[in-house]
Amino acid sequence: MAEISVNYPHSAGETVHYQWQFLIPEDSQTDSPKNRWWVVGQWHDQPNTTRGENWENFPDHSPPVAIGYAHLNGKDLLGVSYGSPDQSIVGQKPVKRGQWHQIRAVIHWSLSETGWVQIYLDDSNKPFAKAKGRNMHNDFQHYLKLGTYRHPDISAKSRIFLDDLQIQKGAP
Repeated sequence: MAEISVNYPHSAGETVHYQWQFLIPEDSQTDSPKNRWWVVGQWHDQPNTTRGENWENFPDHSPPVAIGYAHLNGKDLLGVSYGSPDQSIVGQKPVKRGQWHQIRAVIHWSLSETGWVQIYLDDSNKPFAKAKGRNMHNDFQHYLKLGTYRHPDISAKSRIFLDDLQIQKGAP
């Protein structure tokens, strides 16, 4: 498996804009009808090494913001889960295999209820997923991981193509 992992520096209270393109090939197999978890983009917490934290003594958490893939009722969908410490699905949107799509994510990072996310697909000016509330597990920057991350029992062959990743703080 290959992935893109970006450790973009930000602090709680900052707003960060993320944008990238992705393509799921037409011959990709799905996990339908089981549809176990299958993530294509996620933001994870990490230890702050300047405070002596490391991966050995750091607690394991699910990502507070994640973009998942599923094949339901004959449609390929992206779904967004959001929240810390517990996540819930906050939006879904159909996508087409064999076609390039663009994701834009705007996240206001916070350890409190002042956090929020807005996720856009392609050229839409209206987010297909948005939520408010805590989105950080700890006060150190959360890093972005792009790739295919799946339930360990999924044996289907899959790939995702990624292009044109852009990240910046503040207004785009």
